[in-house]
Amino acid sequence: MQAKEFSQAIKRNLIQEYKQHYTQGIYGQIQIEFAYHSNRLEGGGLSLEQVRSLFLDGLILPDVKPVHLLDVEEITGHFQMFDEMLMTISNSLSHNLLKKYHLCLRNGVTRTLNFAGEYSNINQKEDSLPEELVKTMESLIRNYNEKDSHSLEDMARFHVQMEKILPFFQGNSRIGRLVLFKECLKNERIPFWIHNENESVYHFALQKGKETGDIEDLVCLFKKEQDAFYEKFKDRI
Repeated sequence: MQAKEFSQAIKRNLIQEYKQHYTQGIYGQIQIEFAYHSNRLEGGGLSLEQVRSLFLDGLILPDVKPVHLLDVEEITGHFQMFDEMLMTISNSLSHNLLKKYHLCLRNGVTRTLNFAGEYSNINQKEDSLPEELVKTMESLIRNYNEKDSHSLEDMARFHVQMEKILPFFQGNSRIGRLVLFKECLKNERIPFWIHNENESVYHFALQKGKETGDIEDLVCLFKKEQDAFYEKFKDRI
C-alpha cells in the first residue's frame, strides 16, 4: 500500500471510529499510545496500562507508586486535544487552532486554568513583550501556510521554530507533536508519534535544530517513526 493511500485510510478510519464512539479499533489504540508516549516524553509516570484504563474506563489501575493528579489531567487533556485535531484535520494552522488545542490540553489542569487557550510571555525573556510573541507566531504560521502542501522537512522546521518560541505557558511540545500528526494526515503522509524509547534522540535532534537550524537528524527520526507506525497498522486497515 502506498503512503498516500495508507494515510487516507488511517484518516478515514480515525474519524469514522471517533464519530461512532468506537474505542476498540485503531482510534482507541492511537489515542492510548500517543498520549502515553507524549506524557512519558514530558516526564509523566503513568504506565501504558494505566493510560489504557483511563481512556477506556475512566479509571486508574492501582500501582505501588503514587499517581500524580497532573498526569491524569494532562493525559485526559491529550485525549480531548486529539479528538479536536480529528475534527480540524483539514484546517490550516492558525492562532485560533493552536489556542484551541491548548485549551483542550490544559483546561482541566488545576494549576494553570488562567493560561489555558492563550499565549503567554512567561516562558520568554524578561524583555519580550506579549505583542512580540504574537508577531513572531504570526510570521511562523504565515510562512508555513504559504505552501499548499508540506513536506516532512517543512513540518520539522515548524516544530523546531515553535519549540524556540514557546508560545504557551505549558504544553508546547505536546501540541507541537500533535500538529505533526495532524499535518501528516492533512498532507497525506504517514502520521507518527515519538516513542518514549527515542527520547534522547528526539531531544538531541530538536536541540540541534534550535541551535543550528540543521533538521536532518530530526527528519531522520520522523521517518523512522513513520516506518514504525506503518508496520503497526498496515494490517489493520
